[in-house]
Amino acid sequence: MRTETMGKTPRLVQNNIPEWWHPHGTKMAVGSFDPANRVLTLESSAAVIIIQPAKILGPTKYDWHVLYRISYGSDTRFEGRVWMNAAELRAAFGLRCVCDFGSRNQWLVDEYGADFAVQGKFIRWSDFLNIPGPGTGHDGDANVSIKVHTNIIHAVNRLYE
Repeated sequence: MRTETMGKTPRLVQNNIPEWWHPHGTKMAVGSFDPANRVLTLESSAAVIIIQPAKILGPTKYDWHVLYRISYGSDTRFEGRVWMNAAELRAAFGLRCVCDFGSRNQWLVDEYGADFAVQGKFIRWSDFLNIPGPGTGHDGDANVSIKVHTNIIHAVNRLYE
């Protein structure tokens, strides 16, 4: 359910995918799930995403670490980490949520086209997701594209059980 952020269709390229999304995102699949520690791994031959509970103390509480690693070859890789609260993680992976990300993220939706976007964390349109944000849609981007299919939605939902 949207409250503040209103969706906009992105510029679509071949096969009707957003220009900011990489086609290798179709290769992402559930790798493993550890229910005791609530750790989910999504992976492909070139990328790994690990979603795990965040252990952060301070004035801002984030519920999840989303760690990602992209390999461009045997000697080149990019790694990053995004902190997401429960609403952000749910919105990123297409789970039902009441999401109010405020007007500070509307420019991202307007500029790139998306259903939801949170600056520095993710952009999603339909079942196309990029973490941490929009890219060029080409190899070498420092973000991970994911085609969010039913198995991935189900696995992310299990984090909340």
